[in-house]
Amino acid sequence: MAKVVMVGRDKAPSEAFEALKTKLVGEEVVAYLGHGDPIKETLEKIKAAASGADVLLCGMSSSPKLVAEEIAAIISASINGVPVVLYADTHGCVHRAWFEGVRDRVNAVLVVSNKEADAARQLFPNAEPVLSGNPSVEESYFPKTTREQTRNRFGVREDEKLMLIPGCKFPAVTIPTVIAAINAVDMLSETNFFMVVSVHPGDDAWKANPDFYDNLIKYFTECKEVTDLANLRWTVSCGKHPNEERRVVTSDILPGVDIVVATMSTEEQKAACQRIPVVEYLTAVDLDRMEKNFGTRDWECCEQGIAEEVFGDHAELAGAIDELLDPKSANSVSMRQAQEAHYPKPSEPGYAVRVMAETVLKYASK
Repeated sequence: MAKVVMVGRDKAPSEAFEALKTKLVGEEVVAYLGHGDPIKETLEKIKAAASGADVLLCGMSSSPKLVAEEIAAIISASINGVPVVLYADTHGCVHRAWFEGVRDRVNAVLVVSNKEADAARQLFPNAEPVLSGNPSVEESYFPKTTREQTRNRFGVREDEKLMLIPGCKFPAVTIPTVIAAINAVDMLSETNFFMVVSVHPGDDAWKANPDFYDNLIKYFTECKEVTDLANLRWTVSCGKHPNEERRVVTSDILPGVDIVVATMSTEEQKAACQRIPVVEYLTAVDLDRMEKNFGTRDWECCEQGIAEEVFGDHAELAGAIDELLDPKSANSVSMRQAQEAHYPKPSEPGYAVRVMAETVLKYASK
């Protein structure tokens, strides 16, 4: 029996590690997971667990302010001869500079693409890159709800286009995207929209006030001097929403969606799995954050062609939405082709978790 210690603060690695636990039945699994919130354990206990493990599996959290437990666990494991496996859950993740000081302590890096694997070879001198993919993205190939069930849940009419705005954990990223999408809808007055703003559960503004985004949207919908939004109905949802009717995860919304407007979100990859068109709305703040987090100002989803870039222009966003809602338009056709090329549907579910489990147990036996 192998002792596997898992440490992850962010939502994405926490979800992946929870799924992985089901594949490690019979092993001793100790997991310190935050699911986007602070990990509820002392640093000393986490370090002690890591030092006594057969293998350590760590996430790569999205901010230097969130990685104390992960960095401490890596150092503790490495000092005591415990193999370290990192999970880089999204594009650009391996570039996160706050892991630079422990890169030489890592034995393997689980990555989501061949490009990430190439980067890992350059950045992690002693680590084996392993192309596992992201389990939560893979699940999007096999949705648990249908288009009809999703639309019925929100009461979306036949004449309405369902627009999804998946939130980022940082309000400074989400707020401009929501405002831009509302203004774009105002410009597309001949099309009826139902907009779902799916808030990230780690969003500080929403955690402080669950009505924050409701109030923001109402400013536009109820102030005729600003916009005339007779063609828009909307709601705000979150997987941790205090209102049970609004407590829905983004993966259960996607099957009914006609268009996604996102900013640096994993949901873009999930949308690609379901061949849903995506517009990537970016501001200068987003580009600066991308460069700080990932060492580039080029978002991989746009480089792949699975999302169309719009830089801070609401009219251009409206045009992109309008064109992508036409499945016969040139942009729609090329985007679907890119989605099919970069995200081919696996023959069966569970590939990502299986590769993760095999890698963890491989290093546990060394």
